[in-house]
Amino acid sequence: LVMQVLRQFDLYQKADEVFRVRTLSGAFISIICMIISIVLFYSEFLSYLSITRVDTLGVDQDNDFPLAISLDITFPAMPCSEVHLDVEESTGAQQVDVHKNIAKLPIFAQQVVTRQQAVLVVRRFEEILKATKKKDNLEDNHETVQRIENKIKQLKEKYEFTEDDYKIGGIPENYCGNCYGAGEVGECCNTCEHIREAYKAKKWVLGNEASIEQCVREARDAKLYNMKIEGCNIAGRIDVAKVSGNFHFAPGTTVTQDHHTHAHHTHEFSIADLSKFNVSHQINNLTFGPSFPDMINPLDKSENILTTATGSGLYRYFIKVVPTTYTSYDGDVIHTNQYSVTQHFKSIDYTSSSFSFPGVYFVYDLSPISVSLRESTPPLTTFFTNVCSIIGGIVAVSGLLDSFVYRSSKKIKESL
Repeated sequence: LVMQVLRQFDLYQKADEVFRVRTLSGAFISIICMIISIVLFYSEFLSYLSITRVDTLGVDQDNDFPLAISLDITFPAMPCSEVHLDVEESTGAQQVDVHKNIAKLPIFAQQVVTRQQAVLVVRRFEEILKATKKKDNLEDNHETVQRIENKIKQLKEKYEFTEDDYKIGGIPENYCGNCYGAGEVGECCNTCEHIREAYKAKKWVLGNEASIEQCVREARDAKLYNMKIEGCNIAGRIDVAKVSGNFHFAPGTTVTQDHHTHAHHTHEFSIADLSKFNVSHQINNLTFGPSFPDMINPLDKSENILTTATGSGLYRYFIKVVPTTYTSYDGDVIHTNQYSVTQHFKSIDYTSSSFSFPGVYFVYDLSPISVSLRESTPPLTTFFTNVCSIIGGIVAVSGLLDSFVYRSSKKIKESL
């Protein structure tokens, strides 16, 4: 009795084999439906495995995360002694001639192609490394030291250095160069660049470099190995508060004038030096925080090279920084910033009665709107639901199609 009651709930009534008819059209429809089912199932399976990124907007309420600005900028026509990085914040805080976590390396007019050239470049870099390690805040310059060491390591591995290579040109062993009155007590100025910076720090004018031993030696080596220094690459990280501000490269010596309630940021220079300040630059990388997968930085791999006809000028980049929180599929959270940018260039005519001084300015402002990026995959229940929908839909449609074809062919045969 119980079995008879349960049979009443069978929604799939069966017909005897005697009443079942197999047709050729039904076979074709069945095969096509199976192929479609497999294709749709595979497509749904790939969709289930794929990771989608969902963007949501909100009001930025996280003020505990400072801005870590990472930069890698090359000035192909300006020596490192002229490249100074200054930071100004809207709160009045300033960082003058930033060296912390910043590495400045000379750019040579010609690429390293011979062993002798590689030796000369390595020895230059080693002197920069030695000077960096002598600084009191060595711990703060860990990234700078690491960056320079990596450059040296790459060249040494490429050209398979030996101890004999250190006899080729460059600075003599255990050498301590004279700073010509500009250095501190016991300080060694081993490169021409070091002497230029020492003179600039004293606000002295370095007149005839032909009388400076280090400059003469470097000029001789540059001529001998065809490795003249033309530009400077500056790379590293600057930490600023999460407020609007700017960082810039401008000529002359930076002077901060404190007026108790506010401070003025000025640059002291001679008019004759302005024409030498070539603001041509290549932005290799600029970010306002750590990167996440597929992150787009609009200024990466961009350049602005001035021609002789253009002359010098003032570049301004106006950057809108958007706080961003990225959550990966694994649950890792990255607090960073994306940005958009517009730029403006103003050519400078030094024959005019009034003109702006040249420079490269990055003016950034923070957006009050934050973006949350979250990676996710469809839940397993959604996958099973979609698969069942695919199979059920195909079975229903194929049944209707087969019934239509069967009845139509049957009526045609009867009419004949």
